[in-house]
Parts: sequence; C-alpha cells; structure tokens
Amino acid sequence: MMVISCVDRFRIPNDINQQDSGNFGAGDTSFLQLSPVWNSAHGLSQPIEISIAQDGRVYVADAGVNSILVFDQNGNSPTGFDALKGLVDSEINGITPIDVDIDKKMNVFFIDGSQRIFLWNQNWNNVGINKVSVSGLFFIWRRVLLSLIQLDLLLGFLI
Repeated sequence: MMVISCVDRFRIPNDINQQDSGNFGAGDTSFLQLSPVWNSAHGLSQPIEISIAQDGRVYVADAGVNSILVFDQNGNSPTGFDALKGLVDSEINGITPIDVDIDKKMNVFFIDGSQRIFLWNQNWNNVGINKVSVSGLFFIWRRVLLSLIQLDLLLGFLI
C-alpha cells in the first residue's frame, strides 16, 4: 500500500505570542474591531443576535430594550424601522427577541423563545397592512363567464 499526502506539516506554537517561524495561522475566524464602537450610545443594551441583510443593513436583536435595532454599515440608524423598537405582541406584552434573520424578500423574522415566530416587513409597514390572509376561497369568474357565453350560444342555436 502506498500513501501520498499533499499537506505540509507545521508546528503549532505553545504560546500565542510566540514569534518564531510565521508558519502558523490563527484559523478561519478573524476579528476586527468596529470603528466607531457600537455601544449604548447607539441604543444597544443587551445585544443577543446579529444578522446582515442582502442590502448590507445590520439587524441586532437586543433583549435589553425589547427591540430589533437596524444599522447601516457605518453604525447609523436608517429611517423606517421604528416599528421594530419596543416590541409588543397583540396583547401588549413585551417581546424580548433572542434571534433575528432576514430572507431574500427583506422579511424580518424574529423569535422570543416562546415557540412563536414573528414576521415584519418594511413594505407592509409603510403601506399600513394590519393583517394578512393566509387562506381563502377564490372563485374563478372567467370560467363562469365562458360557461354563460357557451350556454347562450347553445340556446341561440336551439331556438
């Protein structure tokens, strides 16, 4: 049996401050300090989860202020997201978000740990939609109209 390998072996340092060979990398995670530092001056109290949308906005679930805080990449708060601050449910109970995510349609989904999923959409909020129907009975008028025309033509030929 023959074994061939393409991987070079490197020595892992004993101390992170060791400066010898330069062959060691820190891994696949890099940390960069944000500038300016996002802290209580930006309204953050107890940030728990962060999600970045396709448009680059940063959504932060903050349990301390019962809010989903929205920032652009410079740390500024864009307009139109005030409905995500001081969250309450339909019974006026505070919602403490513990996770947030945004889909491709810019729907903001968040949970509070009570087996409920909340959905917020900026376009719906701007238009003023209060409720969304998820089911219904739809009648296709075109078929009825065509059937009436056919019946009329048939009766016209019989008379």
